[in-house]
Amino acid sequence: MSSNIIETRAHNLMRLRESRGLSLAEAAKRCSITRNTYTDIELGVTLHPREDTLLKIAKGFDVDLDTLNREPENQVIDKEQLLKAISTCRQCAQELETATNTLRAMLEKFA
Repeated sequence: MSSNIIETRAHNLMRLRESRGLSLAEAAKRCSITRNTYTDIELGVTLHPREDTLLKIAKGFDVDLDTLNREPENQVIDKEQLLKAISTCRQCAQELETATNTLRAMLEKFA
């Protein structure tokens, strides 16, 4: 499979997930697959995902399989979509900071 289709699929998955304001874990749950599986496909780590997995993802986002693999048409992102994506990034950063602080506190107990 060409790297182009892998990159296209990864981009489409990220766009679909972010347009719905979902975290990676929420998208995976919605698609009835593990977070690791979903993340690896969205990041392009998994080069040859199983067809049944791709069908679950398509069903989870209520799109057809071709939508996952199709080159996006020139599209304009409106302001609301952009603000929603920024908000999602901020939320993820806050969750990461909280998790990091929790881990640091746990490590301090063992030090």
